[in-house]
Amino acid sequence: MKLVAGCVTSLAAVLLPSAGFAAEFDVQPGGNDVIDARGREGTGEGPGAIRRRVVRVSFDPNDPRNDPANYLMDVQLRFDATLGGSCVQVGQRFVLGAGNSRAALDAEARVLRLLRNYPLCSGSAPVPPRLSAGAVALALWRDQVKLPPPAPRIAPGWGIVGKEAYLEIGGEREPGTWTFNALGYTITITPHSRYEVDWGDGSFAHGLTSQGGAWPTGEIRHPYQADGAYRVTVRQQWTATWNATNGEQGAIEEGLQTVGTLDFPVRELQAVRER
Repeated sequence: MKLVAGCVTSLAAVLLPSAGFAAEFDVQPGGNDVIDARGREGTGEGPGAIRRRVVRVSFDPNDPRNDPANYLMDVQLRFDATLGGSCVQVGQRFVLGAGNSRAALDAEARVLRLLRNYPLCSGSAPVPPRLSAGAVALALWRDQVKLPPPAPRIAPGWGIVGKEAYLEIGGEREPGTWTFNALGYTITITPHSRYEVDWGDGSFAHGLTSQGGAWPTGEIRHPYQADGAYRVTVRQQWTATWNATNGEQGAIEEGLQTVGTLDFPVRELQAVRER
């Protein structure tokens, strides 16, 4: 391989990791710059001098910095004075084990979302020619899947101090699937949900999969210890699974949330003695 002296860039940045390799460079005549035995530019004997050296660069295959799976796409939105507006700057940063992590999918989904509205910055690292199916599924989950809110109800519309109020949660807990054709993938997303109930008096119920029911068999119930006006809040926490027609599949653990509320008065009954 022939290389003009003075034009040597980082060889390690473009070579795949290996136990070691040797590369020979012929420095062309006509200049004073040569490459010495340590791989550094030096000064030759004069114009027209040719000095042949072997540059040996060794890689440790066990060094995590030589594993592309340990690099995370770094996505930033920046202002570019030349463009007169914002642009997307893409780089890489070393994060051990990041290649297949949620953070990696998040970065891919972020660059996908930003590039819909902003150009790539000049000098930015190139975006992968095709994003992963997992990143596309995550972006669709965030931007395209419309999830239903819960609709809480407690009959008959008010409660009694010391008596259990029976909560019914209307709406869909498993609303079916969404299928999208995006960026060369056909992806089906299936949402799943659990409920969290804030009874409005400092009491909570977490991780509920039942939608409750009316008195006397409903599974979600709560006794109020004082009269007053309470705001009952039901938060529906959503996750999802996805699969693509190319055989890839996975889970989306990033929770989305929909919310429903109910104003619920509680009264205290008092006995009246007749004479």
